[in-house]
Amino acid sequence: MNDAKHNEKSQKNKKLIFKTHYSSFGWLLYSIGMSAKPVKVDFLDPDTNELVSSTTDPEILKKYVGR
Repeated sequence: MNDAKHNEKSQKNKKLIFKTHYSSFGWLLYSIGMSAKPVKVDFLDPDTNELVSSTTDPEILKKYVGR
């Protein structure tokens, strides 16, 4: 029973990997060293590299500018 609780906690505390997607203009800005806001961010499971979630919410995208 404790193992189940531990595994559940581990899953909740797992850090996701993110992958940003930029527009063509965003890639141009990013490639010359300027900050660019992505058009989409994908969140991936670090163990399996499977897509967990994606977002195009402007408020969340602001957190990933130029990364």
